[in-house]
Amino acid sequence: MKNISMLIRPITKTFFKQSNSEQPLTKTEFNIAKWFIYDNSLTCVATCDPAKQRIYKIQGQLYLNIFPGFLHQLRPLADFSANIHQAIKIIFTHIWDVWCSGDWNVTEYIIKWFAGMATGRKMYSILYLKSGQGWGKGIITDFIQRYVLGTQLVYKTSDPQTILGSFNGQLLGKVLLLLEEMPTEKSQWNSLYHGSDTPK
Repeated sequence: MKNISMLIRPITKTFFKQSNSEQPLTKTEFNIAKWFIYDNSLTCVATCDPAKQRIYKIQGQLYLNIFPGFLHQLRPLADFSANIHQAIKIIFTHIWDVWCSGDWNVTEYIIKWFAGMATGRKMYSILYLKSGQGWGKGIITDFIQRYVLGTQLVYKTSDPQTILGSFNGQLLGKVLLLLEEMPTEKSQWNSLYHGSDTPK
């Protein structure tokens, strides 16, 4: 940004300065380089953190949080109607019956995993679902994407390069990554990995 001052002819704009009724309007020259470098020299570091405010300061450094925000505000469980409770019971039953084959321990783990992810916590594990087509894997993730988190917080793709490539800017600000129809064989992943750039 400080290279602006190196311009041969600094960008200027002439405008009328506000004045009292007794005084005539006066023309003032506006130097954009001077404004950026001297008059308005605050510098923010861009970051993305669901737990932070839009602008915050740590050890004197200002941070600009570009996290887009959650779709819903956090509310106590008692605030929801009986109809909502019944609808969520259907979702949990589907996870228990279809995703987890009736195993309550796995069901509890998945529900807690979703709860942690939905609050913006960094998850150190992944959920891997493998079954035949049309078994109901995607109905839960589609529901979460549309009605729980919102499309601005979920990235859905079938491109393995999203996690193998050097560029992952499309994941900035997302709390959930959905990888659909990914390769299932180790040899396929090896060929993709060796054929891509080293991940950053």
